[in-house]
Amino acid sequence: MNTLKTKIALGIFFALLILPGNLAAQAPEIIWSKTYGGSQWDGDAAVCPTADGGFVLLGSASSIGLGDIWLLRTNAAGDTLWSRSYGGPGSIEAGYDVQETGDGGFVIAGYTESFGNGDDAWFLRTDAAGDTLWSFTLGERDSYEWVKSVVETQDGGFLFAGQREKSPGGDSDLWLVRTDAAGDTLWTRTYGGSYNDMGFAAIQTGDGGFAVTGYFSPAEDNSDLLLLRTNTDGDSLWSRTFGHEGEDLGYDLRETDDGGFILAGTLMRADGQDRDAWLIRTDPAGNSLWERSFGGYQENEAFAVEQTADGGFVWVGSTESAGGSMQLWVMRTDHNGVLLWNRTLGGSGREYGLDVHQVADGGYVISGETSSLGAGQSDFWLLRLGADSSAQGLPDLPLINATGNVEIWNDQIFLIGGASHWWGGDFSQGIYRLDPSGWVLHDSIPDNMVWGMESALVDNNLYLLNGWRNGRGLNRQYDMGSGSWNYLASSVNPSSWGNTVEVWNNRLYLITIPEFVFEYDIAANTWTQKGNTPDLGFPGLRSVIVGDDIYVLGYRQHLFYKYTPASDTWTPLAEPPYSVAGCAMELYNGRIFCVGGSVDGGPHVGADIYKSVISYDILSDSWRYENLQISTPRIWMASAVYNDQLYVFGGFDSTAYAVDIVETLTPAPVLTGLAEDKPVAIPGGFTLEQNYPNPFNPTTSIGFSLPTAARVRLEIFDVLGRRLATPLGEGFRTFSAGRHEVRWNGRSQSGAALPSGIYFYRMAYQAAGGGQESGGELTRQMLLLK
Repeated sequence: MNTLKTKIALGIFFALLILPGNLAAQAPEIIWSKTYGGSQWDGDAAVCPTADGGFVLLGSASSIGLGDIWLLRTNAAGDTLWSRSYGGPGSIEAGYDVQETGDGGFVIAGYTESFGNGDDAWFLRTDAAGDTLWSFTLGERDSYEWVKSVVETQDGGFLFAGQREKSPGGDSDLWLVRTDAAGDTLWTRTYGGSYNDMGFAAIQTGDGGFAVTGYFSPAEDNSDLLLLRTNTDGDSLWSRTFGHEGEDLGYDLRETDDGGFILAGTLMRADGQDRDAWLIRTDPAGNSLWERSFGGYQENEAFAVEQTADGGFVWVGSTESAGGSMQLWVMRTDHNGVLLWNRTLGGSGREYGLDVHQVADGGYVISGETSSLGAGQSDFWLLRLGADSSAQGLPDLPLINATGNVEIWNDQIFLIGGASHWWGGDFSQGIYRLDPSGWVLHDSIPDNMVWGMESALVDNNLYLLNGWRNGRGLNRQYDMGSGSWNYLASSVNPSSWGNTVEVWNNRLYLITIPEFVFEYDIAANTWTQKGNTPDLGFPGLRSVIVGDDIYVLGYRQHLFYKYTPASDTWTPLAEPPYSVAGCAMELYNGRIFCVGGSVDGGPHVGADIYKSVISYDILSDSWRYENLQISTPRIWMASAVYNDQLYVFGGFDSTAYAVDIVETLTPAPVLTGLAEDKPVAIPGGFTLEQNYPNPFNPTTSIGFSLPTAARVRLEIFDVLGRRLATPLGEGFRTFSAGRHEVRWNGRSQSGAALPSGIYFYRMAYQAAGGGQESGGELTRQMLLLK
C-alpha cells in the first residue's frame, strides 16, 4: 500500500525523533550572520559571550602579517567595536580559546613561533580594551608546545590545557598549566603513555578540581577519546577512555547539572575512513550513560557542546554528509541525547562550526569559519540564532484506522478508507479532511467493504485502485474539487490487495503480486501490462518514487528493488537488515524510511511486530538502524510528509485492532541522501588555498580553484626542499574548472608518518590548450603539530 505521492526535493537527510504529545521542536531562525576578515585565510574562531551582552571572538588571521592571533570585540548585534592582533613579523601565531575574566578583560590560549624558543605555547591576558596586561611562553627548544583551552579558576587564576612533546621531535603528552591571576606558573602536569596524547578542552568542576578531554593513544595511529579527572593540584583522580580502532577524539566537555559530564568529539567508523560526530554523557565517575553518533559518509565532527537551560544540550560542528562541501552543523538534543532539531549552514565552499553558547534570551551564538561568505579565502563567521520554538502536531485520527491512505491536496491532509481490525471489522468508506478545527468528513467512497486499496493523487484527481471488495478491486477516479466519481478504463490486472502504486510521467504504475506491473496512461485512459516483477512475496508491497525510479520493498522476504519505468527494468538493491513487511515507507528529505512492520506482515499472536525504524541511503545502497522508535509496535500504517514533518497514522497493533494514533517524527541529522544540483562558481584565476586545519595532526585538507580545465600536480616538501609526498599521485592530473580539494594524511610517499614541523605544498598547473595563466606554480606553508 502506498501513501503520500508528492515529490520532495532531495537534500540533506535527517533522522527521526518521536516526540510525546503533539509538540514538535523546531530549529530556530537566524537572527543575524556576520563575517570578519581580510583577503587571506582568517579562521579557527572561538566565541565567548561578554557580560554586557556582546561577544568576543578569537582566532588566527593570515590577513594580518603571516598569521597573527586576532581578538575581535562586537556588540550584541555583531557589529565590530574593536580588534587587536598579537604576533611577531614573518611568523605564525594561532589563537585557540578566549574567556572573559572577572574584571572584564580577556585571557587567551594559543601558540607562537615568534617568541620564546619558537613553536611554544603562548599565554596572554588583556584588559577590557584588548591591550596586553601580561604574556608568557612555555616550551623547549626544537620541540612543539601549544595550549588549546583556558578557564578562569575559582580563585581568579587560570588553567590551560594542551600538548607538549615528550622530547624534541617525538610524541606528545597531554599538558596542564596552572597560573595565578598575574600569570605566574603555580604548577604544570603532563599525562600520557608511550604515544601521542592531547588535551583539547578543560573545565573546573564544582568541587574545585578539573576535568579534561582530548585523546589518549594506546598504540601508533590509534587514539581514544579521553576524559581525565584531577584534583585542584592537578593530581589524577581517574581517567576514562572511549573509542574503537582508529582515531577517536574529544574536543569539548561540560559538567552537567547532575555532576557528570557531556563530551563532544568525533568517532572513526569501522571503514577507517569516515568519521561521525560523537556525543557521550557520563555519570560523575566517568561511566558512560549513553553515547550518540551522527554522520553519514566522509567527515562529520562535533567541536563544541553546552548544556542548555532545560537540561538538554546544544552542539556545533561540521558535516560533509549534507551533500556537496563541508557545512556548519548545529544541533539540539534533549537530556538523553535524542535530537530535537538541527541546521546545516553554508555555501559552495567549506564551513565549520567551532564554538556555541546559549545566551540569556534562550537563543544561541555560534562561531566558526566560512570560505563561501565574506571577503577572503576564509573568514571568521558569527551567527546569532533565536530560541527554540515548537510547532503544534496533528490531532489523533477521527476513528481507529489501518490500511488507510493519506494524501496531501490543497495544503490539507486527507485520510482515505481503512479498516478497524486485521480480520475485517468495520471498513471505512470515508474520506476525511483535516481542518484547523479538526477532522471532518469530506466525502464517502461509493464502494463499501474495501480492504487494502491503493491511492495516488495527480493534480485534483484521486485514483483508488485494487483492494479487495467482494472479489473485485477498485478502479476509480475522484475529483477532489468537484466531488465527482468516475470509473477508469477496465483494468487488465486481477483483483488483489497489498499492492502498491506510484505516479511517473503522467502515468500510474500499479505493481502487483504475484508478478505484474500495469501502466495506466491518464491522458489516454488506457491500461497496459508491462513486464513481470521479481518474486516480491505476497501481499503488502511498499514503494516510494525517487526521481525516475520506483523503490519497491517486498513482503515476507528481505527483498528490495529499484524499478525504472522508462526501461521497464528491475535492479536488486541491498536487502534490509530484517523483514519489515507491512511497514510505513516514506521518502523523507532524500532518504527512505521504514517504520514499524512485522516479520510476516500480520499482527497474529506470536508474530514479531516492530516499533523500530530503519532507513536506506540511496547513494551508498545501504541500510542502517535508527536510534528511535514509535510508541507501540504497529503494522499497516499510513505516512506522509507535511510542513517538513514526517507523520505516521494509525496501524494495527499486536492485538490485531487498529489505533487512532498520529505520531510526529521530527528531523534530526544523521545521513545524506541526494544533494540538490547547485551552480558551480568558476573562479577568476588559479588559486591555492591555505590548508585546513592548520596547524594539523595528522590529516589536513588542501583546496585549489581553477578558472578553466587544467592539469595539476601537487607536491609536499620539507624545509630543506626534499620532496616527501604527492597527494594527487605522480605527475599531472586533469581537473575541470572550479574548486577541488584533496586530503593529505601527514605521511611520506613511502607511508611513513612525518614528524612535527613546517612543510610546504606546491601546486603546479598547466591550463588545457593554453589560455589565461596557461602555466605556473603556487606554494604555501603549513604546520604539522603532534
